[in-house]
Amino acid sequence: MQLKFNELYSSSVINWTIFLPWIPDYLIQQIKDDPEKYRNLWTARWWKKFMNESERNLPPHPNRSPGHIPYRITQLREAAEYEVLQYFHSKTMTFATWNYSEQNQCQDCGMTHTEMSEADNLMTTCLKPYRENLSYGDVEEWEQAVAECLEQVKPQVHPSAFAIIQDQQVNSWMAGRGFPFGFCPSCYQKIKSRAQQSINIILDES
Repeated sequence: MQLKFNELYSSSVINWTIFLPWIPDYLIQQIKDDPEKYRNLWTARWWKKFMNESERNLPPHPNRSPGHIPYRITQLREAAEYEVLQYFHSKTMTFATWNYSEQNQCQDCGMTHTEMSEADNLMTTCLKPYRENLSYGDVEEWEQAVAECLEQVKPQVHPSAFAIIQDQQVNSWMAGRGFPFGFCPSCYQKIKSRAQQSINIILDES
């Protein structure tokens, strides 16, 4: 028997428009049997605890950020994530896509990698003079610059790209983006949010 609609919602849930799929019994049971794992499916620091001693003591490297998670652990997390996400979108892929071409597009909204890259490039170009002259302390000036650039590029970019490029840091920019499980960053965040909310509902009502 599958989890029924009224079992997925509690009286405290306000947004009734969120899509919640029919989650199979085996996955519901897995979630209940391992609540810590599923509540922290998208919490990087939780997965870092599975690093062994040699992984924890890796020397600094330009390609390794402080939040680095070894590939073997990333594979475990992504396998668990895919097992959940496939029930929230029928076109969920088992891998991320990175090829910047018109053929590779988001499995939900249809935005291509090329369109995402062009949107990032437009913002990078527009913000370049501000990044060269502003610092983290120039908050108001930076926010104004971002707002002006967003207004300028909005007519030229895909709606899903516009939702993503609004997050801009003064001393950093995006050189390239992958599409997790075949979804652009914007759609991925929406699907992931629905999945996490469903997990929380299942665990809260256990």
